[in-house]
Amino acid sequence: MTEQPQPTDDNRSGVEEAWSQRVAIRDLAREHLNAVVSLHMQAFPDFFLTFLGHSFIKQLYLAYCDDPTTIALVAVRDEGGEILGVVIGPLYPASFFKRILIRRWWRFASAATRAMLCKPSITPRVVRAVRYRGEAPDDGGERALLASIAVSPAVQGSGVGKQLIQKFLERVKAAGLRGAFLTTDARTTTQSTRFTVG
Repeated sequence: MTEQPQPTDDNRSGVEEAWSQRVAIRDLAREHLNAVVSLHMQAFPDFFLTFLGHSFIKQLYLAYCDDPTTIALVAVRDEGGEILGVVIGPLYPASFFKRILIRRWWRFASAATRAMLCKPSITPRVVRAVRYRGEAPDDGGERALLASIAVSPAVQGSGVGKQLIQKFLERVKAAGLRGAFLTTDARTTTQSTRFTVG
């Protein structure tokens, strides 16, 4: 058995630099939706939203795409236009989720019907998923919610995710907010991570 060389920081930064020159960060548009939903399902195969199916996730991304108070970005390969990653999040989580629940509840319900018919016990969890607002840190400043970031398994470790987060935080700063937060659910514990913009 031969030993595989471990990547050094120099090698990693070289890979990231190479990819940064081949990737463009753009606003999420409707024509990206099918590719983005497929990417999301690939990146999160065992997650609850993936279980709810393509239509439900598409409605969620559509809500971000159509709302002017959100940040919704895609990483696109310069050659061929392949979607390599996506990041979404509302600038003002509480009002955003309240608004989409009022305006789009029937679309979410319709999209989740098949999953709920197969497993009726998930209905309360579907409602919680639509009403999700994240767990904002109580530190005296308004923060955007980084609701989801997904990167194609083929380019993980290339720096594409880092580019998406940097652009996301630039938009947060431009909106005059203190920073952003990300809530991760590791099945047994929920953790909140804060990003502050200078």
